[in-house]
Amino acid sequence: MGLTPRLTSETDTPTQPFMIAGVEGATIIQVKLVSTTVDAGSTGQTHKLRAGLTLAMVTAGDDAGKWIDYAHSAVTGADTAMGFLVNPVNMKDESGTAVDSWAIVVIGGQPLIDESFIYGEDSDVLTSDLVNKFLWSSSYEI
Repeated sequence: MGLTPRLTSETDTPTQPFMIAGVEGATIIQVKLVSTTVDAGSTGQTHKLRAGLTLAMVTAGDDAGKWIDYAHSAVTGADTAMGFLVNPVNMKDESGTAVDSWAIVVIGGQPLIDESFIYGEDSDVLTSDLVNKFLWSSSYEI
């Protein structure tokens, strides 16, 4: 079974990329997102995930090994941020049903990340979970 990409509209593309330097050295992987993955900040369209969304890997239950939006209080492993969504993803298929979807995630490699263009993060993401996996724009003059 191959990948079936779903097209997204121009409005799903961020106005500015969150990786502003070092992209060529970024560690990027392909992951499977759980159908229940949402972008809480995508008002009225939480099924449309924006590039820069903070993601975590599910470590327990039927969806173990798949990825989902980071949630600090989750108990299934989604409480540890692992990376950021590289491209927008629509979690609904043509019939409007939420489905598991393939996505590309940056997990490290020291690219320079603009914190103002990442979503779903909290202080733990920046100071603990991903502190040594990325360079943060707030630490550099850009």
